Amino acid sequence: MASQRPAGAIPLPARHWHFSPSFRILPLSLPPFSLSFSLSPCMSHPCEPSCAPSLELSPELTLSRLSPDFHWAVPSWVQPGSVAENCRFLQGRVPEVALCFFETAACLRYTADDLPEAGLPLGYHVHLPLDLPWHREDPLPQAHSLLDEAELCAGICLELVRKIRSLAPRCAVIHPPARPADQAWLQMRHFRHVLAEALLRDGWSLPLCWENTRHNSLQEVLGHAPLLPEGSGLCLDFGHLLRYHHAALLEEAILAQASMIHWNLVDERGRHLPVSTLADRERKLAEHIMARVPTTCVHVLEVFSWQGVCASLPCVHELWCAARG
Repeated sequence: MASQRPAGAIPLPARHWHFSPSFRILPLSLPPFSLSFSLSPCMSHPCEPSCAPSLELSPELTLSRLSPDFHWAVPSWVQPGSVAENCRFLQGRVPEVALCFFETAACLRYTADDLPEAGLPLGYHVHLPLDLPWHREDPLPQAHSLLDEAELCAGICLELVRKIRSLAPRCAVIHPPARPADQAWLQMRHFRHVLAEALLRDGWSLPLCWENTRHNSLQEVLGHAPLLPEGSGLCLDFGHLLRYHHAALLEEAILAQASMIHWNLVDERGRHLPVSTLADRERKLAEHIMARVPTTCVHVLEVFSWQGVCASLPCVHELWCAARG
């Protein structure tokens, strides 16, 4: 059995958070948003970190008090333990789990004991590795071209997703190549083609969701080609958008391509923190996004502790309700 800590799991956030100085972006025709991470509440009853342990979500809250049209998910690392153990904890508490396959080598070693058994009352999607060959600064010897590199990445991801076919994942989230826009577009398109053809031969399919990251915001890629490769959608990471100035992703035509949103705040060390407190202008930015993404979008509370999930859920659900009148 692999290590009990899910591969690539991000350490739990500290109980006392300190945020970096504010910065500003100018999103389209909207008023300037000050992106300072102040601790003003986003709700009349804020979910402060100090009270998070008392916010255990009961099945009644998750299954009855939330809108049935609100699609949400959490990572497979919310407490220490394997992916399988986290999924057993999450059953009955959440509708969907993002299987965190963050590290290639460790996840390739996963066996059935490390992964959830089929039949749990959960939906799934998978987050593919953060250390694929196209994320390396130094090219691999066996990658003689951009297309070769994309095929290497597709081969790795194919082996990983075959491990979870019985779980019927809805999609795969992937970080785009850390390459210039024209090269990244070429690799993304070839990767999708190679993976889709291999899965088709296996008798199934798996849509891709490309996430905006520190090393590829997708802003330039979408400027190079206005639409993502066929069979792909956008996974909009709210914390990355704030931290790394991805203002161009606020265009309505881009938000309309979103299949998924990762809700978090990112601190100066890259840690994912709960969306339990938003300053007024940050909240307006979140409202702008929520009102323009498709109603079918999956809202992932991408924080790596159960307390953080409990703190984030009321705020994100409130934003979703407000956007729908």
